[in-house]
Amino acid sequence: TKTSDSQEIEETKEDSFETGNWLLDALLRPGSSTSKGTLSFLNKVFYLLFASIIFLMWMTDFTNIHTYIFIFLALGLYFSVRFFVTELKKAQEEGTLSGDNDAETERKREQEQEEMKRKLEQDEERRRREQAKMVEETRKER
Repeated sequence: TKTSDSQEIEETKEDSFETGNWLLDALLRPGSSTSKGTLSFLNKVFYLLFASIIFLMWMTDFTNIHTYIFIFLALGLYFSVRFFVTELKKAQEEGTLSGDNDAETERKREQEQEEMKRKLEQDEERRRREQAKMVEETRKER
């Protein structure tokens, strides 16, 4: 699966390189949240956030209450993301969350969309008939 994942990323890069959002597409790809690269990137972003907040605290001589609140919120975000990732990994290991169902889920989703499309087309056709019937009745009355 490593080669298929890297091939998917390369295809994603090629497809969306012109628009400039290949990184975003790669990060939002299903299953990317537990990849080592994504987690490493996320950790580095959080470390930069903590460093910038500590720098702000230092610049204000550790007297600004807002920086303490900001670092408290950032730590809460960091630990909640870490908790979510570990729970996600646990669920994948237990088999409660598996990538095998993705194709089946996608197929069901497509079927539901097709059914919804058919219903909308039927409703539209019924409305057209009713409208034509009303127009015909109006003509008969004249």
